[in-house]
Amino acid sequence: MRSLGPMRSLAVAILTGLVVLGLFALWLRWPIHLSIIAGAIFSLAFLMTAASIGDDPGKADAAWRAVAADLTSPTREAPPPSTTDGPGSEAG
Repeated sequence: MRSLGPMRSLAVAILTGLVVLGLFALWLRWPIHLSIIAGAIFSLAFLMTAASIGDDPGKADAAWRAVAADLTSPTREAPPPSTTDGPGSEAG
């Protein structure tokens, strides 16, 4: 899968925002400030989607693991399972 380049993604996001702004302002007769907010939200959603879809997801995963190594390798062990009967158990 090919992703859009950063400038192309930005251009498509701006175009998407303008289309949404026009739709809401002209066709649905929303107030202009609400139409601008709606267009900005759609543009932001498009940019987040375009940024999350990359050429190689493995590279992105490796980059996150390299930067946040403390989050990917637990430093303490999980607590052992409880041996007592609690709410929701057959005895509780």
